[in-house]
Amino acid sequence: MNIHDSHTRKSLIDLIGIYQFNKFTTLIGYKKLKKDLLIKALSEILLDDNLSLEAGKDYDIHNSVQDLRQALKEPTKIEAISETEFIKISIHVKKLVNYCKSCNYLLNDSLYNSMSEIIDDATYLSKYGNIPTVRRAIKLINRDTKLKDKIELNISPKVKQNMILKEKVANSLKPRFSISRKTHIIRFD
Repeated sequence: MNIHDSHTRKSLIDLIGIYQFNKFTTLIGYKKLKKDLLIKALSEILLDDNLSLEAGKDYDIHNSVQDLRQALKEPTKIEAISETEFIKISIHVKKLVNYCKSCNYLLNDSLYNSMSEIIDDATYLSKYGNIPTVRRAIKLINRDTKLKDKIELNISPKVKQNMILKEKVANSLKPRFSISRKTHIIRFD
């Protein structure tokens, strides 16, 4: 089985940890292995037809071995970002947030000339859904009533799972109030 080169060493290590492939003898001490050795060992493991996937307790990414094989054959959706690319992304994010917050979704007050420019910036940024500021900007843009279609973010499964866990923790920490309407009798003796 061929694993596409766009998958990073870190993503392969995360995958091994999620599906608990470290129980195989070829992956003992997998965190110290180089990328080519990880690819070779994972390829051997995934060729086994009797393999069953057991994701860790907090992850549910691929349900079958065929899905995992297909995902590893295809290029990864998440790209590594260079410093110049990150600067370019942050400029677009600042422009979008300015349009949403300071200009109250009004084109005349913003740095944009048309809605198509805003949509172009938002679709460009949607590839980088792992960056929190991008998620915030796209969330604000999706609130705009002038947009017909909502912008979908491309978020890696690991980040998505972490977001769900953080939301569960935040919801459990919120105070909960209940109001009950009863009549009370007060006696002064």
